[in-house]
Amino acid sequence: MWSRASRAGLPGRRRSASTRSRTPWPAAEHTGASGAELLDAFLLGYQIDYLASLALGHEHYRRGWHATSTVGTLGAAAVASRMLGLTTGQAGHALAIAASLAGGLRVNFGTPTKALHAGAAARHGVQAAQLARAGATGSADWLLGGHGMLAVFGGDLAGQPR
Repeated sequence: MWSRASRAGLPGRRRSASTRSRTPWPAAEHTGASGAELLDAFLLGYQIDYLASLALGHEHYRRGWHATSTVGTLGAAAVASRMLGLTTGQAGHALAIAASLAGGLRVNFGTPTKALHAGAAARHGVQAAQLARAGATGSADWLLGGHGMLAVFGGDLAGQPR
């Protein structure tokens, strides 16, 4: 949900931590991570989620995307990457893979499908990190490329000089 600040035209938005909060617990059980490591991963996911939200802005929402499912996939991939101990390069690939797996349409608000968005984002984020750890790669242009996430998902920064 867009915050009052966002609706007032101010940058940023605030939504629940639904995708990030679903991601670290299974990974922590799998890796034996400490509470501090779990918190570190959660905060990293929050940062990625927030920065992607700022980049995509309200235009993303206006076009019909549900950010919990799109941006949330990136945050979940960051959480899973940290929890699984991925290298910086692997984490970059995890984000690229996550961007390709991201989706979720606002047209499904008011239907049971909307409830699937947060869980799907968490699942896709973990899957992206696992694939990257196994050697799968994605484009380095996943965010800023001509057919990257900003251009395709309608970010407010899309088309601006880089």
